[in-house]
Amino acid sequence: MSKFIDIKENDTTHSINIDFIVSVSENKSIATIHLNNREIVTQLSLEKVKVLIANASPY
Repeated sequence: MSKFIDIKENDTTHSINIDFIVSVSENKSIATIHLNNREIVTQLSLEKVKVLIANASPY
């Protein structure tokens, strides 16, 4: 079963399948989630993104 996290980017909320996350990086306390075909810049810290991934819920 796939697990998803919801990430808000500007005015858009993305529901991301954690299986498609390639990596997560942080620059100046802002995390960027790298997917196969795009990047999503968040206002969250790297630690908060890690917690979201660890607690991802199935849909």
